[in-house]
Amino acid sequence: MSAFWNKIKKREDQKERNQISSETKETAKDPDKKVSSKNNKSSKDKKDKGPKIENYKEKAWLVNRVIIKPVISEDAMNKEAQSKYVFIVDKKVSKSQIAQAVQAKYKVTVNKVNVANYKAKQHRFRYSVGKKNGFRKAIVTVSAGQKIELFSE
Repeated sequence: MSAFWNKIKKREDQKERNQISSETKETAKDPDKKVSSKNNKSSKDKKDKGPKIENYKEKAWLVNRVIIKPVISEDAMNKEAQSKYVFIVDKKVSKSQIAQAVQAKYKVTVNKVNVANYKAKQHRFRYSVGKKNGFRKAIVTVSAGQKIELFSE
């Protein structure tokens, strides 16, 4: 059985090599023509800055899924003077998605995003043991002169 699959794999590899060799022959004839191959990668493709948001539905989905709630505590209010704002966010999202969600919701430019993950903690109440949920906290730095009004909502 494995010999059968090896033959199929060899055929697929041969076809792929033939395609690449035919593309290189075409570029030798016409050097102005660009080849789109898996092996050709430009320096721009190396770093992707997250998904681009085009329409309103994607923005709404991103904002509602990413930002769970703003943190309103004494420490968070002290950070507001440094134009830093604290949010509880979804555990699975990246820093770039957090930045895009804050920009879409509050219409400010985000300079930096710092993230802290908090583990779930075990608590006891008399005879039973329970868990306090873990969460992810994001500290978003906004460019100077801009503000987010957290109490206006």
